[in-house]
This record gives sequence, structure tokens and C-alpha cells, in this order.
Amino acid sequence: MDCLSELLRGLRLRGSVYYRKEFPSPWGFRSPAGPFAPFHLNVRGSCWFQSGEGPPRRLDPGDMVIFPTGAAHWLADRNQPPSSDSSDPDSDRAATSDEATTLVCGHFEFDRGPDHPLRAALPPVMRLAAGGRRGSAWLEPVLWSLVETAGDDSAGAAALADRLAEAVFIEAVRRAVEQGESSTGLAAALRDPRLSSALAVMHAEPGRPWSLEELARRSGMSRASFAQKFRATVGTPPMSYLNAQRLRTASERLVESDDSVAEIARRSGFGSDAAFVRAFKRYAGSSPGAWRRSRASG
Repeated sequence: MDCLSELLRGLRLRGSVYYRKEFPSPWGFRSPAGPFAPFHLNVRGSCWFQSGEGPPRRLDPGDMVIFPTGAAHWLADRNQPPSSDSSDPDSDRAATSDEATTLVCGHFEFDRGPDHPLRAALPPVMRLAAGGRRGSAWLEPVLWSLVETAGDDSAGAAALADRLAEAVFIEAVRRAVEQGESSTGLAAALRDPRLSSALAVMHAEPGRPWSLEELARRSGMSRASFAQKFRATVGTPPMSYLNAQRLRTASERLVESDDSVAEIARRSGFGSDAAFVRAFKRYAGSSPGAWRRSRASG
């Protein structure tokens, strides 16, 4: 399997569609920063958004914007921030004006938090523009199926809308990785066939006793060249990256399985229980047992 697919599986994505709703002009609302990744699909009408220090950007009909790191942002029908939430998304105020805007809104959440390497590598804003979706013939009908199911009260429609939104998120991530311009970071490594080969096996089999030499062979590079290129691109040495992936995997198994700490240490690729406990404390700030108990009680 390719590395991006492994990373996306590791996110354990869940989509949640809130509503398809018309907003009579004038309207605008703010969304504070949070743990989820909000999205907005403009179905009809005028819409602007802004996040961070960049200028407001127009969201044309058919455009979708996603904030994968949960960045604060605002949306409005004017090219200026609302002074306050001037339109309540839950309001039943009738939309009779030709200037009304129809939006489909929701969010994505992930079992893995901001420490997941893929989420940390994504830009704060991902935009799927209606005029730039060539090359994905399936995407247009999926988006409009999402619009239809978001306003459908029939049995199973809400679950279908959530799954359709997840498919759109995956496509947005694929495009963000493919079209990224930076020469460093995880996204840049994913665009490099040699580095992505090594990353794929690290994520697919983190518990395997990989050596630097074996990872270099998987990449078709010498040991020294691989180590230098990996660190220069990803920002961390390959074995440190692998160790972090092992600890992320171990933290999941502590919560999701009844395996002993010793078994989880072995399956995660640690040579001894003591080495695992020391590494896990540095990673999570608590022992594996305390981590498991805290997650169970939460």
C-alpha cells in the first residue's frame, strides 16, 4: 500500500454533516479554533471566508473549503469580517431573497490528534475550487450527492452524507500533497518516490525490526544518502521518525486492546519492556499503565 493511504487510515477519519441551509443576506458567522476540522461547501450565492492573516477569499458556488487543523475562521456574504455572528445557522428564518446563500457545513474528526504526522503536515486551509477539479471525474457527482443527502430526511441519508464528505476530504488531502510547493516536510517526502517507499513500510509495519540499511535499500539509496535526504526533507532522522510511529501505534493498542504492556512493547518493536516504558513516558508524559487507565476512565 502507498504511504498516503497508510497515513489516511491512521487518522481514522469521521465526517459529520451538520446541515444544508440557506442564509438570507446579510449574513456572517465566526468559527473559533477547535479540535475538529470544519468544512463549508457553497451550493449557491455569494460567500467569502478568511482564516489567519491572509486576505478574505471568495468561495464561489461549487467551491468547498476545509480547515484541517481546526483554524479559526469566518464566513460572510460580504468581503469583510462580521462584527458578530449575524446569522444563526440553527435559525429557521426564511430565505426569500435572490441574494441568499446555500451552504452545506460540517466537520471532520480524527481518532489521532494534532500529533499525527499527516494532520500536522496539512496546510491550514484546503480549497476544492469548482473550476479546478479536472482529473477526478468521480468528484463532481459525489459533491452534488453530498448536497442532496445533506438535505434529505429519509432513513440512512445522514450516514450516507457523512461518508460522502469523508471521500471528499481524502481527495482534498491527495491534492494538497500533490500540489504542495515546499521542498521540505512530510508532504514533500510523500512526493518523493524513494522516501515515500520507506515511509510506507514504517507506517504499515512499525513493529518490524527495521534497520537503517534495510530502509535505505527499500528506497533504492545508500545508507548515508538515505539518512541525509530523509532528515533534510522530513526534519527528523529516519529511526527517530520510526520510533515516534511505534509509540503512536502502542498508544492506540493500549486503549483498544487488552494486551499486556509487555506484549504491546514486543509488537511495537521495542527490545525490552523497560525500554518501552522509558520511551513511552517521554512521549506521553505518563507510564503505559497510567495512560491506559486515564483513557479508560475518560
